[in-house]
Amino acid sequence: YSGFSKVSHFLNLLSTPQYLQMRREGLRNDGMEPGFFDSDLTVWDSTRYTNWQKELIGGTAHITNAKASVSGGTKDTQFLIGTGYLKQSTVFPGDYNDQKISGHVNINHNPSSGRFGLAFSTSYVYDNSNLLRNDLTRYITLPPNTPNSFDEYGNLNWENSTWQNPYAFLKRPYEGRTSNLISSLALKYTLMKGLTLKTSLGYSDTQINEFSSFPTDSYDPGDGITTGTSVFSDNSIRTWNIEPQIEYQVAVSKGVLNILGGTTFLANNREGKDIEASGFTNNATLKNLMSASRLRVSNTRDIDYRYTALFGRINFNWDRKYLLNLTARRDGSSRFGPDNRFASFGAVGAAWIFSNENWLIDNAILSFGKLRTSYGITGSDQIGDYQYLDSYRATSQTYQDMVGLVPSRLANAAYSWESNKKFEAGLEVGFLKNKIQLSVSWFRNRSSNQLVGLSLPGITGFTSIQSNFPATVQNEGLELEWQSVNVNKQDFSWTTTANITLPQNKLIDYPNLAASTYANTYEVGKSLYVKKMYHYTGVDPQTGLITFEDRNNNGSGTDYPTDLQALKEISQKYYGGVQNTISFKGFQLSFFIQFVKQTGFSYINSSAFVAPGRQGNQLTDVMNRWQKPGDVSAHQKFTSFYGSPAAGLYSTSTYAGDNSITDASFVRLQNVYLAWDFPQQLLNRLRLKSARVYTQGQNLLMLTKYKGLSPETQSQSVLPPLRTITFGFQVSI
Repeated sequence: YSGFSKVSHFLNLLSTPQYLQMRREGLRNDGMEPGFFDSDLTVWDSTRYTNWQKELIGGTAHITNAKASVSGGTKDTQFLIGTGYLKQSTVFPGDYNDQKISGHVNINHNPSSGRFGLAFSTSYVYDNSNLLRNDLTRYITLPPNTPNSFDEYGNLNWENSTWQNPYAFLKRPYEGRTSNLISSLALKYTLMKGLTLKTSLGYSDTQINEFSSFPTDSYDPGDGITTGTSVFSDNSIRTWNIEPQIEYQVAVSKGVLNILGGTTFLANNREGKDIEASGFTNNATLKNLMSASRLRVSNTRDIDYRYTALFGRINFNWDRKYLLNLTARRDGSSRFGPDNRFASFGAVGAAWIFSNENWLIDNAILSFGKLRTSYGITGSDQIGDYQYLDSYRATSQTYQDMVGLVPSRLANAAYSWESNKKFEAGLEVGFLKNKIQLSVSWFRNRSSNQLVGLSLPGITGFTSIQSNFPATVQNEGLELEWQSVNVNKQDFSWTTTANITLPQNKLIDYPNLAASTYANTYEVGKSLYVKKMYHYTGVDPQTGLITFEDRNNNGSGTDYPTDLQALKEISQKYYGGVQNTISFKGFQLSFFIQFVKQTGFSYINSSAFVAPGRQGNQLTDVMNRWQKPGDVSAHQKFTSFYGSPAAGLYSTSTYAGDNSITDASFVRLQNVYLAWDFPQQLLNRLRLKSARVYTQGQNLLMLTKYKGLSPETQSQSVLPPLRTITFGFQVSI
């Protein structure tokens, strides 16, 4: 298939006349005249307009994907050999893309008359990328009257050195080459009836080589940088694992007993180094280490990770009605200190298939019914390696020709495995020969000993230390799934699948929270996603300044209150989707609608936006601002710099006021797929087994009240999800 992607939604930003009006008014409000750094008012062309959204993220990304495979074999042995090619570009300006070439082999040998069987698979992917390392989305709010990005000679334009030319990042090339080999082998041998030995073996090898350069012509001449710099990085990641198992299955009266035991051994090694080369006097030689006047190994890596486990499982099925499952495991990880590397976990699950009871087995309406419940404790070691040790890093300076060391991490060998207690209960039913299927489940997960960085006072010299979070956090929710066969005829069928999840988060316990560094962050009984903020009370009609509720009576509402009592939650209330698939003769149409009810940070929290009146474009909404006493407006008066009272209060509203949290809900037509299968007569004529042509669209339409680029990325200055349309075909011979 092949297709293209584009940004689906752009912001409604100020035109040049509106922008200049905002800037001049902001200076007047501050009692100031345009100065040296106000080039947009004093030097730049007041009639010029650049739509930086279209300039930086308004391009078209192209995608091409081709796959081919050959398969065959006998009854006992089958094979498949395949290859693929994928090329993707970007919406940013310039010729940047990512290309992947892949190949894979699968072999299955499972003789019906023998005791030995195997399954082997291996894949190799080579990735060659020169994509930009910087996201240009954060620069879409540059002033609309900025000068041309290039001068008459094709060099970057740094007129007056008072603006960041985003095209400088296009002058800093990046090359990344990655090769990834993944292989697995599963062996099986039947010792006797019901007793089987199994072994799974895996190996992966990833090699990454990267090159980044910073030529002199990518810098503002005013910075005084006269030589270029390059960074060469190489990384290797090798992983192997072995998992032997023994399984025994036997019939017991009306039931079947299955017992499995096994162990896991896994090792991961990561090696690499970064070499910084500087002093290049010619940009054409940035890839040549010999042309650098100075070489420095800025970072080296040699990290070993080991994991082992012993596990067992007992499964009992009585009369195809009553199911019982017991599991236990002992896990060990090298990411913990010597005294805390091992932990034990287990789970129990039970189910009742009540539709197999004699009094329901022939029911004309209820075709399937199952009650299930489970409870278990799982662990996690998903943290960095060697976090329990003191660590040091080399400085970039030398003393008496010797490289110095500085502390980079505090030791803590006391933390241990994270613990997650999970409970779930569910009901699955099917009606009318399973034409309608409904699943309802309720879950409650309680997590304790979370592996996080515990905040430390700045006086310690460190911002955090790896530790177990002394809290119990609960995540619970209700999940509903629906499947129905609405129509099922020879030439026409229609099926529907829908789901919805209602999650809820709560801090259950935190010993001595009031004395901890999180006293103003969390509250027992409330969600972790609740933010304590100043309560925004609007723009003062007399002063034009943002105000907040003065709960502690320490002054007027325009002063900074000392207590953060307003609680606003940033979370998802519910989310889900509806999938419909319709087939008519040779045509197939499916479409998926996604919906999310949530709150999130407003676009004003984005680093791309500053206080209205400063140098930077804004949404056209800000023109409905306060201008004179008596005005009632949602936007304060314009200000030109952060030092003014108005700017300071705008900053407060952005980062501490509850008006910075807004409705980020959306409904989206996430996927549409339309295909046509060749009729059998045409296939016979073309000597094909099957053939299909299709088109597919993703992120085609979104309904939302959110004013930023996307309610998914919210205030982050990153490229939003793209709208993608592809056209393709599949042929089988």
